[in-house]
Amino acid sequence: MLGLGSSDYSKYQGAPRYIDERVGMLGATKFMERTEADEATSLELVIEPFLETIGANLAKQVKALKALSTEE
Repeated sequence: MLGLGSSDYSKYQGAPRYIDERVGMLGATKFMERTEADEATSLELVIEPFLETIGANLAKQVKALKALSTEE
């Protein structure tokens, strides 16, 4: 998950953190850690590396899912 926001606000990253916590409680397995981009410090420093790695991480996850048997 990529959270976009500004630390100028009191509830900075509140929604992404809440969603991340809740889907974890429901049993979701992360294939990437939540990433938080802050408009107050520079979005590009966080977004660019995230975008560079998400494709490879998704491909790895798809490969792992395809390797599961139909019973799993």
